[in-house]
Order: sequence, then C-alpha cells, then structure tokens
Amino acid sequence: MPEYLGISLNIARPNIPISSDPSVVYALVKLVPDAMTAASIEAAPCNVALVIDKSGSMYNEDRLKHVVRAACAGVEKLSERDILSAVAFSGKAQVFIEPTPVTDHARIQEAIRQIDSVRAGSGTCMDFGMASGVEVVRKNFSTDYLNRVLVLTDGETRHEDKCRSIAKQEAENGLSFSTFGVGSTWNEKLLMEIADCTGGNSHYIRNASDADTIFDDEFDQITSAKFTNVRLNLRVVRGVTVRRVSRIYPEISVLQPEAIDDKSYEVPFRAINDEELLLFDLLVDPKPAGSFRLGRLVAQYDVPSENLHAQKTSEVGVFVNYTSNMDALGHINPEVMGYVDQMNGHILQDKAQEAIEQGEMARATQLLQSAQGITQRLGNAKLTQRLTEALTELQATGALSDDTRKTITFASRKTTRLEAAG
Repeated sequence: MPEYLGISLNIARPNIPISSDPSVVYALVKLVPDAMTAASIEAAPCNVALVIDKSGSMYNEDRLKHVVRAACAGVEKLSERDILSAVAFSGKAQVFIEPTPVTDHARIQEAIRQIDSVRAGSGTCMDFGMASGVEVVRKNFSTDYLNRVLVLTDGETRHEDKCRSIAKQEAENGLSFSTFGVGSTWNEKLLMEIADCTGGNSHYIRNASDADTIFDDEFDQITSAKFTNVRLNLRVVRGVTVRRVSRIYPEISVLQPEAIDDKSYEVPFRAINDEELLLFDLLVDPKPAGSFRLGRLVAQYDVPSENLHAQKTSEVGVFVNYTSNMDALGHINPEVMGYVDQMNGHILQDKAQEAIEQGEMARATQLLQSAQGITQRLGNAKLTQRLTEALTELQATGALSDDTRKTITFASRKTTRLEAAG
C-alpha cells in the first residue's frame, strides 16, 4: 500500500558539545504529502458551520454586509458533498440555517443574506454562538469529513473561559475552529488560542472590505484538505525534555501537545493538504562522545477519499552526535535556524506587548528592536516595516493602539518560507 504522507527531520545543530550542562536541540519536522499519490486523491468533504456575530457594532462600517458577501462567495467553493449550517449570535444564539447539503449555492447564499432578520438579543456572548455551532456540526459529524466551525466577531465577549473550555473539549472530539476578528476591539489572544488548540486558523480582518480575501483563503484550505485526523506522535527517551512545540508553517503558533504519558506526546493537525512544519525545542542531558537517539516520530492519518483510516507513516528516529570536534560543532542547518529565528521573533514581539501592559516601555522597545533585527536578517520587509511603525508609535505615545498590536501579532505569524539545506 502506498504511503500517502511522510515525515522528514532535520536538526539545527546535529553535533552537540560534550559538556556537564544540558543542551538545547531544535528539531524541524515536516509532514510531507507524497507528490505522486497525493495528486491522485480527492479532498475530504466538509461539514462547516458559520457562526457570525450580529451585535450592534457589526453594523458599523457595513461590517455585517461585507462579511455576508464574503461568506456567500466562500460558499461557491463548496460542493454537493459538503454540508453547511449557520448561526447568528449576540446576547444569545440562533441557528438560521440548519445543516444543509450544498446542492444549490444560490438558495444557501440567499439564506445567509437573511441574517439581518435573525433576532439574537443584545451584548456579545461568543460562547453561545460556539456552542450552537458545535451542536449543528455534530448532527452530521464524521471522521471522514473536515468538521469545522468558523467563528466571526468584532468585539470583546463575555464568558471567555467558557469559550476556551468549548474549544479544548471539541479539540479532543476531533472538531476544529477557525476564528475571524473584524476591526480592532476584540481579544486576539482568545481567538488565536481557540484556533490554535483545535488545529484551525486565526484571521485578522483589519478592514471589513478585506473579508472577501480572507474568507477566500479559509474556504480554499477547508475544501482542499486530503488528509484528516492527522496526529504526530513523539516518544522521547529518558533525559530528554520537550520544552516547546511550535507550528511553523503555514503559520506560526505555539502548540500544546497532548501528553500520552511522561515520555510520549501527540500533536493533532486535524486536516492538511500541503506540507506542515513543526519545530520541537528539546532539552537533553549531557552524554559521553557518540551517537544517541533522543526519540522517535510517527504520524497517523486518514485518507477519506480512499476509505483509509489510521494509516501510519514510517517511523523516524531523532539522533544527535556528542563530540568535542570543533569543526563538527560548527555545522549548522541554516533552514532550521532560520525557522528558529522566526519563532523567536514572534515570541519577542509577544513579550514586548506583555511588557507594555506592565508599563515597562524601555524593555518593550528593546524587545521590538530585537524582533525587528530578526525580520531584517530574514528579508521580511513587510514585517520589518510594521515593527518600525510600532516602534515609532511606542516612542510617540508610550503605548500601542489595538490595531497596531493586532497587526504586528498576525504579521509575525506569517511564515517566510526558507529553502531546505542542500
């Protein structure tokens, strides 16, 4: 049977100095669809719920109008194999499109446009919308589908802990959330956490008119996923500690792997089509000279169109070499280190924002300058410019606006793709 999905592994510094102190090891893991076999299979069908905030502020700047238009355009990408439902929420939630096979695009698009007539109370309770979205997706839930709830809001919500609880519970059940924030007054940390912990995407719609492009990207992804229920398992040996697991591509986020036991960790991806890149930050105990295995990696996945379930990749060992040879110690994998730099840049700007919240402006400036140095070195001109603007604003006002904060946060999550080392 062909292996539809494979694993490749590279270590930033494959040679570790013999020392009495622990060493940090960065391992770049790629889940790579086989080009020949993946080209011959179809994407998995989708079971999608739109959950749209229709509180009063959504009528500012015609936000709701733009979102509805974007959602209708996204529906065009769905096929008769796919299922769509829709929920409106503000102070309460109301299902206004029950789960419906997408056999008639025009009829479903007209139903989406009827959101204006839905009564959903006052205030913003996103947890009610999320819970209703989960409920309608569950009516047709199948492991052979990409099951996703798309949540869009433009404001702060009540019951944030409940939102987090719903996301974590449904992540365990195999359902993912993608989140969309419109304008600048919503909690980006909350929306990113909901998406990241469930294997979905998080989007910043800076201007309502940008909704078309962003919805287009999301629907492109959910309608092209050929592998579902993807899970990467890392088992480490004694003396190895997993300090952090980060998703690097298609966007940067810090993940929370599920601990199977004290030595095994599982990272869920839910659904993928293209390559996925992960960065493992490991702390390893000192050892004598020689080659040592730190652990092993294997991924499990389904291929719905081929009726294949619980397929496994070949196992890949994680090895490093302990040596005192200075020439060997100087060998660095530039691709892996480039992604380490991008991850560090993202962490630096996140820490800078925490410093601003604590009133530590000098430290925030230093952190943003360090992040800017990384983006310049990597040639990311767009993010470098965003950070320059943030530094100028911080110096002038002693703070960052909501828009600037969100802009640099989401820009720093966009990966600059690097060439593999030859």
